[in-house]
Amino acid sequence: MPKNTFFNLPKDKRNKIIKCAKKEFSKYNFYDASINRIIKEANISRGSFYQYFENKEDLFIYLLGEFRDRILSDLEHKIIDIDCDIFQFQLLIFDYITTEVVKSKDKDFIISIICNMDIRLEKHLSQFIQCKEFTSVDKLPPHIKSTKNIRINEDNELEILNNLLISSLINELVAFFTISKSLESCRESLMVTADILKHGVINNK
Repeated sequence: MPKNTFFNLPKDKRNKIIKCAKKEFSKYNFYDASINRIIKEANISRGSFYQYFENKEDLFIYLLGEFRDRILSDLEHKIIDIDCDIFQFQLLIFDYITTEVVKSKDKDFIISIICNMDIRLEKHLSQFIQCKEFTSVDKLPPHIKSTKNIRINEDNELEILNNLLISSLINELVAFFTISKSLESCRESLMVTADILKHGVINNK
């Protein structure tokens, strides 16, 4: 999380730093991105950078979190009047990223992150996508009816289920943006995964 000194900056200066950081992460993966290039482009000193952020990871997580919060806010307005469960919500996130993101100013930033995905980055992207409210049964938003017909006994079971959905979502986003798997095939894979999670693979009859 950025330090208060960052939020106390004039809006134009904050926006310039964010714009330069997104530009850097759009050109380079997280590990090759350079603080030196960011501060040079933003016309700030290295000392100033560390007054605003703990390190490069702090800046990166802030950018992802900012984008995640915007997605969740936009989707909340869209599903407020429908009976949406966490499986449908996963599909809505996929649709949003694959349709809205490609038309947004953050397109290169997000696609670069997905295209450079590796196991080390998955944790960061999971934090970006994950809806914090899904970690506790009692804290689910009222428009997410996720436990209505699902056997959930403990909060950690809901978290495990959500993590499985996030993993499948990340896999299909990577497939869509990196190997040009069709949108329809990616959506179908997500629905099949959701169906397996909902109904299982063992016939108990």
